[in-house]
Amino acid sequence: MFLPHALTPVGPLAHVLTPQGKKVLELGCGHGVPGILALLAGAEVHFQDFNQEVLRQLTMPNVMANLHRLPKASSRPSCRFFAGDWSSVGELLTNQGLGGHYDLILTAESIYNPNSQSQLLECIKQVLQPPLGLVMVAAKSYYFGVGGGVQSFIKAIQYDNLFDVSHAHKTSEDVTHMVTAVDVLPKKPATPREPKASNGLYREVLELTFPISIQPYFL
Repeated sequence: MFLPHALTPVGPLAHVLTPQGKKVLELGCGHGVPGILALLAGAEVHFQDFNQEVLRQLTMPNVMANLHRLPKASSRPSCRFFAGDWSSVGELLTNQGLGGHYDLILTAESIYNPNSQSQLLECIKQVLQPPLGLVMVAAKSYYFGVGGGVQSFIKAIQYDNLFDVSHAHKTSEDVTHMVTAVDVLPKKPATPREPKASNGLYREVLELTFPISIQPYFL
């Protein structure tokens, strides 16, 4: 839940991101909380998950449950849903005229498996709009048992040599309970949390952008 917290009006990235009027894609959306926040901020949002049932049982109900948060004068924002793995969804979106379409791509807890990081990166390359498209990737610094995490993804980005990558935010705080700006279904009673000692792991948000050197070719 770190990326949704970071995107809220009181979050650490609120001054950086302005989703209003933008075309946003959330990859590996699950509950879809980051995408829903962008939707409520006035963006056109497309949600992607590997599992079609996740979209039907979690993402879509969560989107519907939050439409009441829109200003009364606002029209219902545009959103679409896509199922499939990253190795095919980039081509799927491109075939529907959405290649190089998105101003902002959001993804959280999606780089835990190093074997799928290259597929995620290829998908991003197909659908991010140059030259000013922005990607925000939220993840732990390392995922025990599977080997992925921020450092391995940075290496993959640098090896691919298309995007510039930087740290937008980093924290060792447990933020799983911080998001209150979105309704998530099904609701569960809140349980008290004991403070956790730091184990040396961090939650980080990476920012991927196209190099400034390509801008003259597009602007």
